[in-house]
Amino acid sequence: MIAAHLVPIGPRIRLCSPRMAESHLFDLLDVEGRARLDEIAEVRSYPQGATVIEEGEVGDAFYLLLDGEVDVEASDFTETPREVAQLTPGQVFGEIAALTGEPRTATVVARTDLRVHRFASDEVFKVLDDYPDVLDALKRLGIARSEALVARMQEDD
Repeated sequence: MIAAHLVPIGPRIRLCSPRMAESHLFDLLDVEGRARLDEIAEVRSYPQGATVIEEGEVGDAFYLLLDGEVDVEASDFTETPREVAQLTPGQVFGEIAALTGEPRTATVVARTDLRVHRFASDEVFKVLDDYPDVLDALKRLGIARSEALVARMQEDD
């Protein structure tokens, strides 16, 4: 696994990142909620080919893709990894394990050089206590992705 590089942000003069403002998931937050999430977001950079998260590891965070693209791979029933999705800026990943505490269901690899916001689960839960609609939306997204992953694996067999 190639290590991530932390990127210093410096003083915050914006209310939230442009990608967070564009993401449909964060539409349910008011300006204060987005600013609170922006405050806890850690910006990370990964070079092309780096593994961002790995299937089976404990998920303690989820990610918002700021720049670049990623491939999502999951092991099928024979333990063979398969590409199941490609994500682009504004999309989130890693939310299933981050919300449930279960092992990650997929590996995410940088298709290009990329930057992400990393949201630590414990900090996110503190913010989302005030925004139950967003927490519900994250859970629904996780369920939908899990169902799509199973369907994709079955149709490829």
